[in-house]
Amino acid sequence: MRKTKLTIHRQMFRESCITTNQLLIKCKKDYFSSKVSEIGHDQKQLHRLTNDLMGNKREIFLPEHEDDKLLADKFCEFFVGKISIIRDSLSTTNTSSSDSNPYES
Repeated sequence: MRKTKLTIHRQMFRESCITTNQLLIKCKKDYFSSKVSEIGHDQKQLHRLTNDLMGNKREIFLPEHEDDKLLADKFCEFFVGKISIIRDSLSTTNTSSSDSNPYES
């Protein structure tokens, strides 16, 4: 087409471009349809696939730290403390509600 500059060669080039683009679109549809079918009803995996398709990157934000083990230990202490506080408040609530129950004899 570039050498001959003929209209027929340009038309042939355009037709091959259109055919190639249609084939590429069909291949992409088939590929991603199969990916979605493989995932099934797992919403987490489906969300991850759509994020990957849209270019959203999963970044993990952690506090600044030098040692991974120390950071994990801090998280552990924090959540164990939270659980202890919740348990204590539940046991205090249960004790006070059983003391004031008018239906108990």
